Amino acid sequence: MTSYIRNRSTYVWLFLSIITVISWRVASTHGGNSYRADVWVTAVVLLIAFIKTRLIIRNYMEVGSAPSWLQLTCDAWLLCLFGVIGCFYWLKF
Repeated sequence: MTSYIRNRSTYVWLFLSIITVISWRVASTHGGNSYRADVWVTAVVLLIAFIKTRLIIRNYMEVGSAPSWLQLTCDAWLLCLFGVIGCFYWLKF
């Protein structure tokens, strides 16, 4: 049992769970019309999604122990992906 507590994956899972709840609270506590998107709420939720995705790739897909070129490639891919999503979102407004 104590080996699970000392495991890094447990702490990453706990952090991912906490920021999932935070992103849900940020998105759901925004008052007003529930069908109207708010730019800042969307930006915060996208930032949290970026952090979660990077943690999952690094820790659960074991890219964190991969060669540095693969780590940099994954980080560049994430930046491009979330950059494109952000650009599409802001161009819409």
